Amino acid sequence: MFLQMISQFQSIYTSLLEANPAQIGMVNSVGEFSGAAVALPTGWFADRCGPKKVFVASALIMALGSLIFALAQSWTMIIPALLIFLFGQRFGMTICSMICGKYLRSDERTMGVQLCDTVVALPVLIAPTIGALIVTSFGGITIEGIRPLYYFAFAGYCLIAIIVLKFWREETTESKGRKIDIVSSYQEVFIKGTAIKRWLAFSSIVNVPMMIFPIFWPLFAKEIKHADQFLLGAMSTAQFFIPLFLAIPLGKLADTIGKKKMFYVLSPLNILAPLILVYAPSWELLVLAMALSGISQITIRIESAIRAELVPPQLLGKFAGLNTLTRALLVLPFPTIGGMLYSNFGPEYVFFLVTAVRILEPLLLTTIPELKRSAPDSKQ
Repeated sequence: MFLQMISQFQSIYTSLLEANPAQIGMVNSVGEFSGAAVALPTGWFADRCGPKKVFVASALIMALGSLIFALAQSWTMIIPALLIFLFGQRFGMTICSMICGKYLRSDERTMGVQLCDTVVALPVLIAPTIGALIVTSFGGITIEGIRPLYYFAFAGYCLIAIIVLKFWREETTESKGRKIDIVSSYQEVFIKGTAIKRWLAFSSIVNVPMMIFPIFWPLFAKEIKHADQFLLGAMSTAQFFIPLFLAIPLGKLADTIGKKKMFYVLSPLNILAPLILVYAPSWELLVLAMALSGISQITIRIESAIRAELVPPQLLGKFAGLNTLTRALLVLPFPTIGGMLYSNFGPEYVFFLVTAVRILEPLLLTTIPELKRSAPDSKQ
């Protein structure tokens, strides 16, 4: 919720701290380095210690990153803030695929993930509006108007960590006395997994739009479409309408007709969304474009469900870490490339790049097999 309260203002906040679009892109490229740096140890840690410790560590690290954002006095301070925040965010990204793969059967996996997203989307739906109201209360779209959002996020992530520590009960999974060999342990993923190299290539390409679109749409909306904080909030909220109302039925349909088929059906809407954003002549179409962009939240969960079937359940943490590493390494230059396109060729070229990659996605997915690997205790 706290991320969605802030996300539509983050690139604007960096811009107000006197960063140009190329520098905003560079900041995010540097931030992605933290995701690459911790990916392998994160996957190993998740398999070794369990999701509860991963979740708590992730929340506390993101709280620290939010505090540094709040204290930033120049755009250069955004670099360590984003490094730390993305470190925490990537640290926690292993949890979903671990739980999905370990406790759900293949024929219920996509719907299970989408159900999780729907529950999460309920508070997230109001978060952008809350963010807009807070910004308005503190003076509008200015540095001092946006800064309090990060203090709220700091307090919120700390509170989440405390709640998880107190109420989440899980079996002890930490292994003691075993030799730690993080790098060699990942060889098992390639040995026992299916189409791992092809999946890593596909997943990396898919991550390019997911990386650059959230960075530049708020800046584009404010500078080119003259959106105020409430329109920015409405656009950010619109991203969650389709996941909220359609995630569960589409997840069930994906489990019934096939995850890849569902991905192919939804791909044209993913392709259309950034083009509508660029050419929208009215605020209604801007909101529609962002609503359609929410389809990507469903397709990314379909991808997660497919990924969970490519390796045995006991390797899901390592596979998630390896997946995060390859994705982070590939996208490192793309925020900078997006910023250079924005500054040197025109803001619309960022979204043309997103569209081009979206067209490639279903073509690349044809190379990945769709398996039906069961959860350990399921009966089929």
